[in-house]
Order: sequence, then C-alpha cells, then structure tokens
Amino acid sequence: MMKNLKTYFADPFDNRQIADSELLSFAEDHLDRLSAANTDGSLSAMRTATQTAFDVFAQATQREDTASNQRTGMTQTMAQAKTAFGQFVTRKEGVIRDALGGNKLTPGYLEFFPAGLSEYTRASLEQIEPLMTRFVLAAQRHTAALGNTLATDAAALQSGFVAARTGQLTKKGTVSAEKSAGKTARQTLTQQLTKNLLVIASQNVGHLERVTIFFDQARLTDH
Repeated sequence: MMKNLKTYFADPFDNRQIADSELLSFAEDHLDRLSAANTDGSLSAMRTATQTAFDVFAQATQREDTASNQRTGMTQTMAQAKTAFGQFVTRKEGVIRDALGGNKLTPGYLEFFPAGLSEYTRASLEQIEPLMTRFVLAAQRHTAALGNTLATDAAALQSGFVAARTGQLTKKGTVSAEKSAGKTARQTLTQQLTKNLLVIASQNVGHLERVTIFFDQARLTDH
C-alpha cells in the first residue's frame, strides 16, 4: 500500500513527547554528522542555518529554566515569610490578650483575632496578606496599650512578604514570556530539521542505509 503523500509534508519532530533535552541532543548530533559529511562544502548553508536555530533554542531553554528556578525560589521565600508572620502572631497573641482586657472577647482583641489565632496559622499564601494588613492596622491603633514595636515588627514582616510576592509575580510573567519564546524557537528548529531531512532524502532516494550518516533517531527514544 502506497504511503500517504501528506506524510512527507508533516514535521516529524513537532512532537511534544520529544523532550527539549532529547531534541537538543538529536540536533547537536545531527550538526556533528553534517560537518563530517560536508567534505565538498555542499552542506555548509544547511549546517549554518541549523546551528543558528539550535543556538536560539538552546539559549531559550536555558533562560526558561533559570526563570522557573527563580520563581520557585521566590515562592519558597513567600512561604517562609508567611510562616514567620504566623509564628510572630502566635508569640504575640498572649501579650495582646493581656494588654487589651485579659480575654478573647474584648473588642480590642477581636480586632486582631475575629476568627481566632488559627486564621493566621492556617491561612494560605493567597489569604495571608489581608490578614497581615488587618494585624498591622490593629497594632497601630493600639500603640497606647501595646507600644510601637509590635506594629513596627509586624509591618516589617508584611513588607518582606509583599516584596517576595511582587518578585514571584514578576518571575511568573517572565516564565510565561520565556515559555512563549522557547515554543517559537523550538518550532524553528524542528522545521529546519525537517527541511534538512527532506533535502538529504531527495539526494539519497532509494538509499535507506544512508540516513544514519546524517541522523541518529535513537536519540529520540521511541518517538
């Protein structure tokens, strides 16, 4: 049965099951094979175009990896800042209770803890910032009973969290941009590899054994 001619118009390397690292390994090996086979210089233009596409994609993957790692670091910093604030509030709860009436039902105490201490300790990263603001404002309103240090220390912890959150959001945007750039660069490389395959095949029609001169498909595992 004759093969569907549409097969030859497809990009066989445009397969998300092929990991970026596999594609880079395959393309790098292909470049080496092109150099070895380019005894008469006829493959120079092909190799140059492939090298350019390879370099752009390799750099894009490195930038994406760096941005992703930095975002992970910022998220961890946020989590640490949230934990630190929860520990701070836990330590100060008794001081606040004693200074504002001695029990958990006084209006002053409820300004800090309307839903109890656990509201702070169980809050998620998304929930904690409004609670920080509430705590800082309450501390500022009750400096006569609690002193200035409580409000100052709480505000400093909140600022650390906000800075980490801002950095995390910035890195999130950077990761998204780098992913988009990487996707474009990957497509450029796979299309260049497909062009190379078709040109080389056209020059070696009927000689299936020659494919290994230019390509090592084993680097793409079972794809």
